[in-house]
Amino acid sequence: MNFSNKTFGVEFEGFGVRQTDLKTALRNAGINADTASYSNRDASYWRIKHDGSIRGSNGFEIVSPILQGETGLDEMNTVLRVANELGADVNSSCGFHVHWGVRGWNLGNFRNLAARFVKFERA
Repeated sequence: MNFSNKTFGVEFEGFGVRQTDLKTALRNAGINADTASYSNRDASYWRIKHDGSIRGSNGFEIVSPILQGETGLDEMNTVLRVANELGADVNSSCGFHVHWGVRGWNLGNFRNLAARFVKFERA
């Protein structure tokens, strides 16, 4: 599989860092990021949103734009590194979601995905 053509998006949840501090640090690291309302769906930049479901002070969710290939992975790693350097933390109320682009998939690909979901759901 040629990963360079694959698109994906990610959502990270955490706590312990103010949204404005996260935005500033991400921008300083070259990431196009801004704070956003919960209903904001503009996928042209990294959105930092309040998340009231997170246990811990300053709960947040970081939502990526559409990413692609190794460049997207590098950008994602930068976002995670910056959040970690600021002291962001996670607990069982936090999640990490991946949205995988499926352009070009066939029925066999979807069957494989469903089988893996069932197998690893509890993990």
